Amino acid sequence: TMLCSRQPEAMPSIAGLSVSLSTADDYLAALRNDRAVIVSDISKDARLAPLAGVIGEGGARAMLDVPVHDAKGLMGILCLDAPDVRVWSSHEIATLVDAADYLAIAFRDAATQRQLAGQRLLIDSFDRLGHVLLSTLDRDEILDTLANEVLHAGVFRSLMVALVDDDGGYAEVVRGLFQRAPDNTIITPEGVVGRRYELDGDGILAEVARTGRMVVTEGWDARFDAELGSPQTYPPTKVAYFIPVLAGERVLAVLATASELDEKQATLRNVEAMGSLLGQVAVALEHARAYQELRSQEEALRRIITGARCILWHADVVWAPDANGAPDRLWWDIEPFDEPSAREFIALDPAEDETYWQAFNRSTPLEHRERMAATAHDALLGGSTRYTQEYPCVDRNDVTKWLLEDVFVEPRGKHRWHVVGVCTDITDRKRREEEVRDRHTELERLVDARTADLTAVNSELQEELSRRQEAEDALHATKSDRRRLVERLLTVQEAERSHIARELHDQAGQALSSVLVGLRSLRGMSDPTQVERHIDALRVTTGRVLDEVRTLSFSLRPPSLDEFGLVAALERDVEAFGRQHDVRLDFVADETVPTDLPEDIEVAVYRVVHAALTNTQQHANAKNVSVVFRTRDEALHVIVEDDGVGFDVDAVLAGPVEGRFGLLAMQERLHAVGGAVEFESSPDGGSTVFIQTPTSRTSVWPT
Repeated sequence: TMLCSRQPEAMPSIAGLSVSLSTADDYLAALRNDRAVIVSDISKDARLAPLAGVIGEGGARAMLDVPVHDAKGLMGILCLDAPDVRVWSSHEIATLVDAADYLAIAFRDAATQRQLAGQRLLIDSFDRLGHVLLSTLDRDEILDTLANEVLHAGVFRSLMVALVDDDGGYAEVVRGLFQRAPDNTIITPEGVVGRRYELDGDGILAEVARTGRMVVTEGWDARFDAELGSPQTYPPTKVAYFIPVLAGERVLAVLATASELDEKQATLRNVEAMGSLLGQVAVALEHARAYQELRSQEEALRRIITGARCILWHADVVWAPDANGAPDRLWWDIEPFDEPSAREFIALDPAEDETYWQAFNRSTPLEHRERMAATAHDALLGGSTRYTQEYPCVDRNDVTKWLLEDVFVEPRGKHRWHVVGVCTDITDRKRREEEVRDRHTELERLVDARTADLTAVNSELQEELSRRQEAEDALHATKSDRRRLVERLLTVQEAERSHIARELHDQAGQALSSVLVGLRSLRGMSDPTQVERHIDALRVTTGRVLDEVRTLSFSLRPPSLDEFGLVAALERDVEAFGRQHDVRLDFVADETVPTDLPEDIEVAVYRVVHAALTNTQQHANAKNVSVVFRTRDEALHVIVEDDGVGFDVDAVLAGPVEGRFGLLAMQERLHAVGGAVEFESSPDGGSTVFIQTPTSRTSVWPT
C-alpha cells in the first residue's frame, strides 16, 4: 500500500493505491534479497509484467525501487518513478539507497520508541495496579483496577474474570470487558457477567478452576459455553487463553482473554510477564475474602449483641507492679467489641478525659468494684479459665441495671492473659427474684401459721398410720402363720390317715384274716372239745379287733360326745386326766350351758380344751388345773387355768411359727366355727386360756 507520493503534474497521485506483489515473484525476490530494482523501460522488463496494469495507473514509464529492511526483513519499498523511459544515474541510485538506509534507521528508532512507550505504559499500569492491591481490601476495587489497567496498558484487548467459590462448588463471572476499535472504547458485553459454571462440569473454565493449569485454544472448542458462541460464528484464527490465579495450589479466579493467531506469541509473553502480578492479585483477593468474612462475622456479632441486649468486651491483662511502688496488681487494657452497641445498651456520659469503659467502670458502686476486683484476682492468679459475677450499673438517668458478667480467660504467658467478657442485662430477673423473696417471706408466714394446725393433724395421722401398719403387719403375720398352720395340719392329717390305715391293715386286718381262717377250719373239726377251744380263741381275737377299732374311732371323734354331750364328756375326761397325771383338777359348769350345741362347735371346744389340758403337763408342769363352763350373751365361755411355769405370750406369738403350732391350731379350730381364743400368762405366773364360741349358727355376740 502506497503510504504517500509526490509527483509532477503530468503524473496522477498513487497515494493509497494497493497492489499484491505475490504474482511478481522475481521482483519480490530481488527486494527481499536487498537488491534495488532498476527499470529504464517498464514495458520491456518481464519482472514487472504482472504489475503492468497497476503501474500504468500511475503513468510511470521508468522506475527505481529500493527495499527498506528492519530486523524482521522487508518492511517497505522506497520508489522513484519517471513518466518517460530513461536511464538512472549512479548518483540517483546511491542517493535513493542512502535514503532507504536512513528510513530503515528511522523506522527502527520509531519502533524502539513505541516499544519503550508501551513498556512505560505497562509499567505504569502495573504500578497503579500494585498500589491498589497493596492499599485496599475491597474486592470490587481490586477487580475493576485489574481489568481496566490490563486493557489500558494493551496487555489484552478483552478480559473476563471468574471467581471460584469452593464452598459453593462453582465459578461465577464477575467482570467482562472488551476494548472496541477504532476508539478503544471499553464495553461490557451482555449476558456474560453473572454466569455460573459448576466446578465438576465439562466446561473449559471449570477445568482450569479444578486443575490450576492454563489452557490455550485455537478456533472453536467443544468445551466453550455454547450460549456465548458457536462453531459457525467463532473465527478459526482466534486464540482463547484461560489463565488461573493461584494462591498456593488453590485457584481463586480464572482470567479469560483472546487474540488473533498472529498475536499468540506476544500474548503468551504478556501472560508470562504478568505472572508475579497475578501472584499479587491472588494475595489481594485472598486478603479481601478474609476481610469480607471478618466484616460479615463482625456484622453478625453486632446483630447478635444488639439482639441479645448485651455488651461484649475484651481485654489484655498483666500482673505488674504499680509505678508508685505499691504492691503488684492487675492492669487491664479493656474495650468493648462494639462501642456503639455498648452505648445503646447502657447510656453513660463519659467525662472529657474519660473513655466509655472508664465511665462504665465508674457507674458501678465502689463496694461492688472492690468485690469484682477480688473475684478477677482470685480467678486469674488461681488458674481459672472462666468466672462469673453479678453487679449493678447506674446510667446517666440514675436508672440501675443489674448485669451478669460471664468472663473467659486465655493465658498468654507468665502473668499475662487475654480476657473476653459478656455482660447480660438481668435487671428483670433481679426484680423477679426480689418479688419472689417477698412472696417467699409471706409464704413462710402463712406456712408457719398452718404448720401448727398441720402438726396436730399429722400427729394423728401418724398414729393412725402406725396402728394401720401394725394391723397390716399382724394380718400379714396371721396370714403367713395360717398358711403354715394349714400346711402343718394337712401334714398331720395325712400322717394320721396313714397311721389309721396302717393300724387297720396291720392289726385289725390281720386279726380279721386270722378269724376268717379259723372259721374255715371249724368246718373240718368233729371233736366238740377242739371246736370249743377254737371258738374261744376266735372270740378273743375278735374282741381284740373290736378294741382296736374302738380306739381308732375315738381318735377320729370321741364317742363320749355322742353319748354324754360336751360338758359331761369333758367332765369325765378331766377326772381321768387328773388321775392319770396326779393333778388336782376342778371342773365347774353352769346349768345354762346348752346341751344342743352344733356338732362342729362341740368338737372344736372339745379338742381345744384337751389341747389346753395337754399343755399344762407337757409345758407348764402344773399341779392345779381348773376348767369352767358358762354362758353369757348367747356365747359359750370356757376358761382353762393352771398354776404352771407360765410363758411370755407376746414373745411366743411373735416368734417362729414352729414354736406356736399348738396355740395357732387352737385359734384356727375356733376361728373355723366363728369362735376365738385368748391366752394370758407370764413367766412363773401360771396360764389361762379363754375360749369363746357362739351357741348356735344364728347367734350374734361380740368378738
